[in-house]
Amino acid sequence: LSDTRDRVYYINANPGQHGIFAAEREDGDLFEPISCVHIDGDFNGNAVDPDIVRLADGSWKLFYYEGWFVTPPPQPEEPHPFYVATSDDGFDFQVEAKILSIDGGGTDPTGVQLADGSWLLAIAYPSNVRLFRSDDGTTFTEQTPVPFSDGIPELAVFPDGKVRLYNAEMGTLRVYSSDDDGQSWVVEGEAGVGGADPSLVHLADGRSRLYLKQFPPPDSGGPPQAP
Repeated sequence: LSDTRDRVYYINANPGQHGIFAAEREDGDLFEPISCVHIDGDFNGNAVDPDIVRLADGSWKLFYYEGWFVTPPPQPEEPHPFYVATSDDGFDFQVEAKILSIDGGGTDPTGVQLADGSWLLAIAYPSNVRLFRSDDGTTFTEQTPVPFSDGIPELAVFPDGKVRLYNAEMGTLRVYSSDDDGQSWVVEGEAGVGGADPSLVHLADGRSRLYLKQFPPPDSGGPPQAP
């Protein structure tokens, strides 16, 4: 945010509260929940995997996947739908468009706006991370081929124009980078960091901070490890 706070958008999986929430933290503090997120005036328990972009005018753009978490899933399973919504305050969003409908799965969208105003969007898919491109942020076409393996991605644009994709794979965080707005990619590095759902924020002092979700091991007395 404009001060020393970081804000994260996440899924609250508590019974009766399943859906997108926001939490904030100061340096050194734990995140504290501050509000749920409304989409078209409602709290949507089927909206998950939020990814937020703060635009230059101060407004907010939310990419998310809508599944079947509080309603019965269709039989057979339908294509996975992805949406983009906008907000002036970061809490009350209006759906701008349904941007993708993916057969065979797909979760965890992550989007960035490039210097020319166009957009890149990556989603997790069972076999690999898939990449899409849009001129207006609402109509996306797939870019192929891409070098990404399967994992949960996070896209980020840096002040020098470099685009990075952080891919949380099985026990490894692999970093891909592009100097041509995502047309071509190289592996820049990797780290043995266990976790999922990476999310990067740029700090006022020029550094960046990457958040990851981790689960306590089964014998730690904490919640069971995710499958």
